[in-house]
Amino acid sequence: MQIPRDNVLTSEFTVSRFVVRRALKVLKGREKVSVKKGVGTLPRADSSIYGTLTGPLEDMVYDARESTIKLLRKEIFPAPFRDPFSL
Repeated sequence: MQIPRDNVLTSEFTVSRFVVRRALKVLKGREKVSVKKGVGTLPRADSSIYGTLTGPLEDMVYDARESTIKLLRKEIFPAPFRDPFSL
């Protein structure tokens, strides 16, 4: 399955061509895609870091593994009371 052309990605994700090219460059540097002249940009079959998983599930697992959480603010909010007998 070929990765769509730059103009398709720019309109689909509402980003500039520079952003799309930079993202593809990063993916190529991480050996996640390969570029073949006359064919286009293709995902590498051997790029899976989780063995046999590929596709959206792999993306979710990878994103969760690479994510960090930073607590910005800690507040306690009272639960809103709603009378179950009122309409």
